Amino acid sequence: MRQDQHPSRARLHEHKGSDAQAGQVALRGAWAAGDVADRQGGEDEGSTERPADDEAVEAAREAAARCRRLAIACFEADRKRGLTFADDEATADALLADLHRRVGDFDAARACARTGRAREPEGLLLEVLRFQVRLAESGDADCHHLGEIEEDDEFTIILPG
Repeated sequence: MRQDQHPSRARLHEHKGSDAQAGQVALRGAWAAGDVADRQGGEDEGSTERPADDEAVEAAREAAARCRRLAIACFEADRKRGLTFADDEATADALLADLHRRVGDFDAARACARTGRAREPEGLLLEVLRFQVRLAESGDADCHHLGEIEEDDEFTIILPG
């Protein structure tokens, strides 16, 4: 599937009234476009992909950002109608915090993460929300993984394994 098909499919779901489903499609589109940017940009040292094409990398990053913004809009539309798109509201806050942070809206990311923390989640979810606040406060819009939370000296969490 081409990276530009996800926003169109998301808009179709959005038009039919399924904001959560549209948001999930847009989120997957962001992941796909981000993967394309990473491969095109040669961030994977073992990659056999063609050499970086700066325009292609930038286009993929822009597509990922558009998809993230669409996901935010869809998920927030559900919230305005009193619906949730995640297992619980704190999880929804964590996802929105990450999406806002990845598009560089650090104030909104901090606000979502703090709202999630105020819901008093426990365990890994609490640590993810704390991590989102810290990343947003440092102006970090990069991709991160859960393993970084346990690597961070500021956090003490034992991941199941």
